[in-house]
Amino acid sequence: MVGPDYHPPIPEAPNEWKNAEAQNEGYPDVEAWWDIFLDDKLDELESIAIANNRNLFAAYERVQEARAFTGVVGADLYPQFNLDPVYNNQSLLIKLPGMVPPSFLRAHELLYQLPVNLSYQLDLWGRLQDQYYSAKYQWQAQIEDYKFVLLTLTTDLASFYYQLRNADTQLDLLADTIKTREKAFTINQSRYDAKIVNYSDVSRAGLEVDNARTQYQEIQRQRAILENRIAVLIGISPSEFSIEHLPLKGDPPVVPAGIPSTVLMQRPDIASLERQMAAAHSLVKAAYASFFPSFEITGGAGYLSPVLSLFLKHKSRWWMYGASMDQTLFDGFRKTNNLYLQWSTFKEIGYEYQQQVFQALEEVEDALSDIQRYALEFISSEGSVKWARKTTQIARDRYFQGVTFYLDVMDSERDQLSAEIISNNLLAQRYLATIHLIRAIGGTWSLCN
Repeated sequence: MVGPDYHPPIPEAPNEWKNAEAQNEGYPDVEAWWDIFLDDKLDELESIAIANNRNLFAAYERVQEARAFTGVVGADLYPQFNLDPVYNNQSLLIKLPGMVPPSFLRAHELLYQLPVNLSYQLDLWGRLQDQYYSAKYQWQAQIEDYKFVLLTLTTDLASFYYQLRNADTQLDLLADTIKTREKAFTINQSRYDAKIVNYSDVSRAGLEVDNARTQYQEIQRQRAILENRIAVLIGISPSEFSIEHLPLKGDPPVVPAGIPSTVLMQRPDIASLERQMAAAHSLVKAAYASFFPSFEITGGAGYLSPVLSLFLKHKSRWWMYGASMDQTLFDGFRKTNNLYLQWSTFKEIGYEYQQQVFQALEEVEDALSDIQRYALEFISSEGSVKWARKTTQIARDRYFQGVTFYLDVMDSERDQLSAEIISNNLLAQRYLATIHLIRAIGGTWSLCN
């Protein structure tokens, strides 16, 4: 074996996350990461997606392709035996030497041959073995890529699912708002008929009803799109798929962030790049080995006879063996440039690996920050909803007492609806941030224990 040895990179990771205080809980014992949400519908959708998603199937076949290619390359490490039977029947004209005038003879030749040929290239410098290792490491990289496709599929599905549930919550909120505003419109119409208020109060109440209906239809549109995206992920035609009404309630679960160095070990995208580095390094070693001479052993044995009656008899046995060496003297610097090429490829993947490490650290920190900040924002938003509801009630009481105009009621109701929508969206963002953290740490915390 020639060429430098490969040493796996050791990424530099901080001792702890700067936002780790957001996730200091223990490590939940679950079989799949989505089990932590205790959501039967999500469990069902994830199971269907894993069984039906075509991108996941394609990733699996890429693993099988890499596995088969590894076997193809590995075959060069073994002796090659070939059975090469021959039957030859020919008639030709032969000129007899020394005859004047020239004389010719018609010859008929038969040949029966049944040889077994052997060829075996001695891998004295490890070139063939390094090529095999490169293919093997690429196979391992494809396995990690499959895990990453699976992680992306399951997290995308969960994200769309909780966005859809948030849309259902918004629909409930808007449906209640429409009912309240329709009731207000009826009251204002009655008060106008009784000549208690101006018609502007009626028109403003009608405006608010239609605005709420418009918002309701927009959320319906967004929900339909999310439902279609989920259908595609689980491998079902969008025309044949629907999800029942499931408003989002309750806080998201707490997910352990783990130790930074451990997270980098368990992320499949980083593991895939490390395996690609190992594969590229093996090709560097193979490029070094190509400068040394190659040796090949050849041989053969079998039967050869021009007469069928003697074919496959002891007299017609045949054998041969030999050896050859091949050493390049000048190839236009092809092997030299190939060595430079393999080194550059290895370094390129190494830089991509380092960049992906930084990206992974950023994604975890972003997710932890989102979880912490969204939780604080959600608490504040609940207070805003409480005050907005109280303000709306006061405005309505003052309006019916004739102290103020309906415009104050409209403003307070609009502020209340806005506060409730913000609060609902923040709850959904908390779920999405939790899912982003799960994806950032590699979809598992089993190595964190």
